[in-house]
Amino acid sequence: MRCAPILALLLAAVLTAAPAAAELPAPELIGAFPADQEQVEAPLDAITLIFAAETDLVNVTIITPDQRRLVLHDAATADEARRDSMFVLSLPEAVTLPGVYLVEIAASVTDLSDSTASALSTMNSFIITEVAAANEPAAASHD
Repeated sequence: MRCAPILALLLAAVLTAAPAAAELPAPELIGAFPADQEQVEAPLDAITLIFAAETDLVNVTIITPDQRRLVLHDAATADEARRDSMFVLSLPEAVTLPGVYLVEIAASVTDLSDSTASALSTMNSFIITEVAAANEPAAASHD
């Protein structure tokens, strides 16, 4: 019966080693410009995304207040993969229309040693404010 304690120790070792093969953590978006729900003045011609660790950018699309979709990056059609912890993405055109803009973000991380992957799909927004008061000529005063 000397084998029973050894088998118990082996079983315990295997069970405690199992968490080491834990799931790959999803990408973590830790910063953006414009920040989520930030009010900015027009024109805006680029956005910045900052992740906690190196990430594969899958897709970034802006939905404008008039429902147009501006694709800033799409891995399915891109010439090359984009992998980094910070991305500065130029818009195809500067946006100026006042209102709420939605930013769809999809990213992933892949462990090439065992082909595991984890993904992030999130949405941020920013607001382009109207700056009419600063750009309008002063109204004539009535005395």
